[in-house]
Amino acid sequence: MTRRSRPPGGDREHGGHKGFCLAALVDILSGVFGGANRGPFAPPFALRQEVPGRSVGRGIGHFVGALRVDGFIDPDEFGRRVDEWVRVFRAARPAPGTPGVVIPGDPERRAEAERLVAGVPPAPAVVAGLRDIAPPPSSATASSPTAPPRRSAMSRLPALSVCIRRRRG
Repeated sequence: MTRRSRPPGGDREHGGHKGFCLAALVDILSGVFGGANRGPFAPPFALRQEVPGRSVGRGIGHFVGALRVDGFIDPDEFGRRVDEWVRVFRAARPAPGTPGVVIPGDPERRAEAERLVAGVPPAPAVVAGLRDIAPPPSSATASSPTAPPRRSAMSRLPALSVCIRRRRG
């Protein structure tokens, strides 16, 4: 893409001019509107990033908006239009090398379906913590023919995910 054919504000790979406008709107509503730091003055969201040397507001801002759909359009008509919007995007041809269009909520619905079948996988940090605190099997328990085998915390994790899965059902 030549410089002349790029939309003002950015190239297509980085959201183009519409991506910039959306980012600007979010920054204005959550930063300027609420009196928080904004733009290049917003504090970093990750460790090991440079903290801006100047502050133009207080902290990090948030904006929560609510709209009464029926103040603009009949709610049933709105629902039909959203359904059509979803159908149009679902029918779009995927970009090469991608699985296709992802509609908001798709990743969460996919994860829910998988977890209803397989349970909730424990976070790696939780597994590591359990490994650290799980007592080693005692030699007395291991050698006693009448005592039930001692189960480590790790061996109980599948049972935990089954329990979580059953509580949802």
